[in-house]
Amino acid sequence: MDFRMKRRLFLQLATASASSIVLSRCTTTAPRTTIGQSPSILQSENGVLDATLIAEQRQVPLAGRSAALMTYNGQNPGPVLSVNPGDTVRIHLENRLTQPTNLHYHGLHISPEGNQDNPFVHVAPGESFDYEFVIPSDHPAGLFWYHPHHHGHVAEQVAAGLAGVFVVRGGADNLPELHDAEEAIAVLQDFDVDDQGNLVPPHPMWRMWGREGTLL
Repeated sequence: MDFRMKRRLFLQLATASASSIVLSRCTTTAPRTTIGQSPSILQSENGVLDATLIAEQRQVPLAGRSAALMTYNGQNPGPVLSVNPGDTVRIHLENRLTQPTNLHYHGLHISPEGNQDNPFVHVAPGESFDYEFVIPSDHPAGLFWYHPHHHGHVAEQVAAGLAGVFVVRGGADNLPELHDAEEAIAVLQDFDVDDQGNLVPPHPMWRMWGREGTLL
């Protein structure tokens, strides 16, 4: 290793260390507040989940104040969707926002075509769309999530609160030791909200680090 390589390596390490320190300070000094809302749970019955999700902007309680967020069914986060492998899922999406939207089922092993997990679906303001798909019978159990995926609006709508949990049951759920255990699902979101409850656009550097705001 010659002097130039040593110098280049030193600068890389020094830059990485400095970035880590700055990030550490930002993440440890930012206020942390638990929202504390418990979203409703929509559970499949007799092999079918029939659900309606209404996307709209609402004033919702947020860390002891009222905030104007984008919500599903007036909740932040949205309702928990809970299914079993082999279930049929039917979701009626109503768009009451002022911009187009759609749904994406993040992590699910389903088709991106038609009215299943199609990111090209365009649900205009005031319109609705019916999704329908089958959870494969061999689908792994796990914790997944749903959120909008309309091109040009994804970041804005997710940062404004549009997200919810999608649970596929099975696996550890069937263990006798866990059958009667109390379950808690944590959804982590962060916002910047002014004194009037309006969302504040995040600082570009915060977005680079994966954060949207100071309120967790």
